Amino acid sequence: SSLLVGSVEIEEEDLGQNIDTLFLDIPATVKIMGLVHCCEYVAILKRVWDAKEELFNSIAKQVEQWRSFEVLCRLSLRDACVLAKQTLDADVEHLRKSKSSCLNRLAAEWKLAPREEDMMLLHMLGLNRQIQVLLSIERDVELQWCELMAKVEVREERSGKLREYLNFTQRLRPYLNEEDLLPGKKPLEKESGQKLEIYDLAMVRQGVSEIFKKLKQLYKWKPDMSSRTAISKTNWVARLSAVLKLVKTTYTLSADKELRKFLQLEASRNLGSEIYKNYVQWRNTEQGDGLQKPRKRIASEHTMEEMSKKWEELISIHYPESTQQQQPQHQPRTPAGLGVAAMTPGLGAAMTPGLGAAMTPGLNPGTPGLSGAVTPGFRAPTPTGTWQSGFTPAFKDQSEGNTPQWRPTATPLGPFGAGTPLPQGGTPGRVNMHTPLGHPLRTPIGVKLDGRPAVTPSGLPPPTPLGAAGAQPMTPPETKVKDVKA
Repeated sequence: SSLLVGSVEIEEEDLGQNIDTLFLDIPATVKIMGLVHCCEYVAILKRVWDAKEELFNSIAKQVEQWRSFEVLCRLSLRDACVLAKQTLDADVEHLRKSKSSCLNRLAAEWKLAPREEDMMLLHMLGLNRQIQVLLSIERDVELQWCELMAKVEVREERSGKLREYLNFTQRLRPYLNEEDLLPGKKPLEKESGQKLEIYDLAMVRQGVSEIFKKLKQLYKWKPDMSSRTAISKTNWVARLSAVLKLVKTTYTLSADKELRKFLQLEASRNLGSEIYKNYVQWRNTEQGDGLQKPRKRIASEHTMEEMSKKWEELISIHYPESTQQQQPQHQPRTPAGLGVAAMTPGLGAAMTPGLGAAMTPGLNPGTPGLSGAVTPGFRAPTPTGTWQSGFTPAFKDQSEGNTPQWRPTATPLGPFGAGTPLPQGGTPGRVNMHTPLGHPLRTPIGVKLDGRPAVTPSGLPPPTPLGAAGAQPMTPPETKVKDVKA
């Protein structure tokens, strides 16, 4: 079978024979680390081989004497196997991308690029340790530049000393010897006051660069020399917090003054991973991911019918009592004894108490005194019988009903008019006041007035000062007193 290595297609047997030939009588640790370095170097720098000879020349470099000594002095066979397993693990791809970002920043901002030999030494470390070393080198360069800016005033002299310091091999050597791990040394991940994971710290540093690029893209602005000095002195977490505040500022006369003020405030705070979370939220908002609204999902009619059926089945199973037809509840009687139906709101006068006819619950109230239910939406018909004294109401043919809404004007609601019952016998010109039922007022049972017999509800009307219908008027009390004295 053939393999594609970079852009070179090679037979598997041919590749195996050449590797065995190149690493003949070479320790297995050197052999494994040579292959690990080739794989990592291609993955990080995106370097491919255009010819088969170039591939084999790169592998042959790994058996050089000084490389073998470095590997054998620093690693055991077990360490080499762990690094080989890590190289083939797909779950560490995010760490590899973070390492690439560190290398790109060193090359873009400080013109510091490692050689292939330096990368071979770096690849003898784990990926987390590689990122930590690269970040520490970057931080050392920043602090050295701040020191040169403060001590050396001549620009040419300052640039020469900085170029002399920017030697990747010299900057890498102390970390290969693990001098940064000695007691008394403050680790980089605790510089902000709280300990951060190496990957989180790398993302914090990357976030600072992305915000400055965004500011330059939007406003064509970049920090001046004084701001750059203040930026380099500040730890990365406080730096990210300060530039986040700056980018969220809606109005400022001097971005450099605002940035230096923010840097001074944030440097005195004890900050941690919450700053990186704020940065991620801001980044998602700027990219539009934080403002996305879920699209409305519209179900089809068939789907809605199925969901309705399932819902009804669940209700019938868990709440069977809700599916039974409930009987209408009786409404309480009112104090006036109007039955189960309440009086219609807005009527001009109260309905006669004590009516026996009840209306069907839920229907609009009809004419009081009618027996049976009243059809909703229709007025009760005008009674066809005679009025109280045998007279037929004058509004019989024109009235739409004798409900309280259509009460004749011969009531306390207004003066006499059309539809007023005719006067009954008795005192001329007197008109009986009738209730909506057409009956005159009656006295309670068993009450005697001036020696008259008790009158029941079915008897004569009560005597009045003007006299009752069909009877003589009452004698005023003053007249009686005069007669007795006489």
